[in-house]
Amino acid sequence: MKAAEKSSQLTARLADEILDGTLLPGTLLPSERRLAEDHGLSRATVREAIRTLELRGLVETRQGDGSRCRNLLEPHFRMPPGGADSLALQLQVQEMRAALEGRPPGTAHNGPAMPSLAASTRSTSAWPGAAKAKRP
Repeated sequence: MKAAEKSSQLTARLADEILDGTLLPGTLLPSERRLAEDHGLSRATVREAIRTLELRGLVETRQGDGSRCRNLLEPHFRMPPGGADSLALQLQVQEMRAALEGRPPGTAHNGPAMPSLAASTRSTSAWPGAAKAKRP
């Protein structure tokens, strides 16, 4: 088998692991030496496979740090300057949650739209028609 085919196979294997979540964002790939030993490949072949992953946007390589899996969703989200600790982001998340839960816009900060479980678990005697119901 030619080196290019071996590199393509390793690229496909690592890409599958990244895309199916086996390798999570931020995960450091094994070193070139380790990958070469584990897969019976030359380091040049491994280097080519990692370079292909980098060109496809699946990993980011930094000299001295190695290659890390990229967060593939990052380009689809605009993070505010404060990052995850930002009040603006937290409010946006609450608004999105409210929308997904079916609450009207602007109610994310006002608590649940439905009565709480504690308020809805009154005794059965308070239910309409409960006095008329026969008990076993």
